[in-house]
Amino acid sequence: MLQKVLRQRIAALFVCVAGVLTAIPFAGTQASIQKGQSVAPKFNSVTRVPVGPGGIGANNLAVNSVTNRVYTSNNSSRNVTVLDGTTRAIITNIPVGVGPQGIAVNESTNRVYVANEGTGSVSVIDGAINTVLSSISVGAQPFRIAVNPTTNRIFVACTDLASKNVIFVLDGATNSVIGTAPTQSFPLGIGVNPSTDLVYVACETGVTVLNGTTLAVVANISAIYRPEGIGVNPATNRIYVSNSSNPQVLVIDGLTQTVSATLQSLSGTSNVAVNPTTNRIYFSRPGTGTFAVLDGATNTVLPLVSGLSSGIAVNQVTNQVFTSATGLVAQIDGNTNSEIGRSVIGNNLVSIAVHPILGRVYVLNQSARTVSVLDGKTGALVTTLSVSGTGQFDLVVNPVTNRLYVGTLFQGIQVFDCLTNEFLTTIPAFAVTRVGMVINPVTNLLYTVDNTSGSIKVIDCKTNTLAATIFLSQGSPNELALDLITNRIYAMYTGSVRVIDGYSNTAIATINPVEPHSYQSIAVNPKKNLIYLTNTAQVPHRVSVIDSRSLIQITSIPVDYRPLNIEANSDNNRVYVTHPDSALVTFIDGNTNTVQETSSNVFGPIGTAVDPLGSQAYVPNAYDDTLTIFDEGDENPRAPKVLFFTPNLGLAGTPVTILGKNLGTTNSVTLNGVSVAFTVNSASQLTITIPNNARTGQLVITNSSGSSNAGVFTVIRQK
Repeated sequence: MLQKVLRQRIAALFVCVAGVLTAIPFAGTQASIQKGQSVAPKFNSVTRVPVGPGGIGANNLAVNSVTNRVYTSNNSSRNVTVLDGTTRAIITNIPVGVGPQGIAVNESTNRVYVANEGTGSVSVIDGAINTVLSSISVGAQPFRIAVNPTTNRIFVACTDLASKNVIFVLDGATNSVIGTAPTQSFPLGIGVNPSTDLVYVACETGVTVLNGTTLAVVANISAIYRPEGIGVNPATNRIYVSNSSNPQVLVIDGLTQTVSATLQSLSGTSNVAVNPTTNRIYFSRPGTGTFAVLDGATNTVLPLVSGLSSGIAVNQVTNQVFTSATGLVAQIDGNTNSEIGRSVIGNNLVSIAVHPILGRVYVLNQSARTVSVLDGKTGALVTTLSVSGTGQFDLVVNPVTNRLYVGTLFQGIQVFDCLTNEFLTTIPAFAVTRVGMVINPVTNLLYTVDNTSGSIKVIDCKTNTLAATIFLSQGSPNELALDLITNRIYAMYTGSVRVIDGYSNTAIATINPVEPHSYQSIAVNPKKNLIYLTNTAQVPHRVSVIDSRSLIQITSIPVDYRPLNIEANSDNNRVYVTHPDSALVTFIDGNTNTVQETSSNVFGPIGTAVDPLGSQAYVPNAYDDTLTIFDEGDENPRAPKVLFFTPNLGLAGTPVTILGKNLGTTNSVTLNGVSVAFTVNSASQLTITIPNNARTGQLVITNSSGSSNAGVFTVIRQK
């Protein structure tokens, strides 16, 4: 197979045998498979190479107006990215705890405080040297954090019920917990007015006001349900309360602790940032691609500003506003509300593909809108391709035509030449999908899911036109997989798998297992006639193994928690399963269907891809923008290696094209033991003609270094 996608990995490709499939109902584990000795993978090397900047998440932002530094807490990559507030250049990434969320700066001490939701701690960073000075244990799931630079106190809101609706208070001088303060209900957001030493806590049922010194409750203010963000303007003593699920923003008078205004025209607001110098208040609006601006003097809502819409912060000295989304930080001119530029702090790796002939690996970086082209052996960066538009979701490679296809959500499919790395053209957006693509290199047909119509679009890549539309009664599948031997496309749903004939582009069968099942990903081993499905319906989670000829389940393999993605390598009969939650890769022996080994040399593995002509498996790591390369070593690297041949059946006299590696030194080709004349076209291609005396059997290619069993060619006899 050539590629895998986040949540939608697409398996496949190798040799060829055709036939007509008859639908057979699922019948449990009543078939047997070919057994062999289980040999654990012996890796010559396990390498992690960087693909991007390494800051994934950009959940929340904080700014030090004195030093002009911008800080992003990156939940996925468990670090904090430090940027120059003028150039947006990345200064460094600082590792912190698990699940960093809220982040705040004390400009007086140049300390940065990060709430680590996963580890129940607060990381204290020295902003001068970008080093973690201390990790302070607090309540479970600290989510939001605020600082009073005057008193040097830090206030932490924890969102776990075990914390019993309290705020943890830290002393910035000693880096210790010095007390807790009660709130009226579940705390969701927090802000501080350093001028009045009052702390405002957004709770499920309202806003609690605390005295920052005595920690006594000053007031409980009724508010909209589940207020979310708190922004404080100490110059005007106004407090702004947002709510992402309610089209209201409340303005609280800090003198009377009463609601002075309710702004109805601000919907879907979340994080709040205040510039007390200009009296402008900024509200992020997640998922909208815009943020809102309020004139604090008149409570007038200004026109929405297009841009990133997750985190938001402001430098009151330079009047620069910073907004964020996954892997990105944007810089906004506060005078004109126009975007100055963006920085990629994390690539947001979403898909990977392999070109087995060229030995290249392609990694799609959604946030950066690029494709990293890497050397498949060393992981060294060869070049970077720029992809236009937004919403890139998948990429696939056709090793026959040397074309790379990059799917985008709205801008169609962009085509690159794998030999020159040049952009060639854009195929129109026949489908709107986030599921993924799969390509048949023999027919040059590309299959992609259209979520709008609930169909599969078939694109002829020779003409870049729509060849067919396949409508399935279940609607849009979650993932596609290709078996090049049978020319079958498998459309996976959570509860079933539809089988599509690639010759007629029609659905011909359904796999409906009777065991509990919740399928997450699918892979195919064409040489072994096996389908692998990750299944999270039972504990322990497992991999379901199905015979692709009978559609009968063979066995079920227990694996670690939440097996998300799966890939099979027909060459070494290995199966690779990634577990992003537990940061593991499971290696399964396809001969015995047993777990051989697990590896933790990954960090947020989102998928996997294999080189069907090599010994490498590739795992992109979403949490730190790296690629892990598992290399088992090749005992005979100069022997012929066959990717596929076409056609896979025919009469005597039929010409057959064979594609692979090390074919230029071929000295013998046999079919069922009978010698066959051949022509060497290149190091990666042979042609043969089926002789008159040929019989159905194995096609074997040999050179001085060894032999390769390419698969079965079926000889058709004339009647």
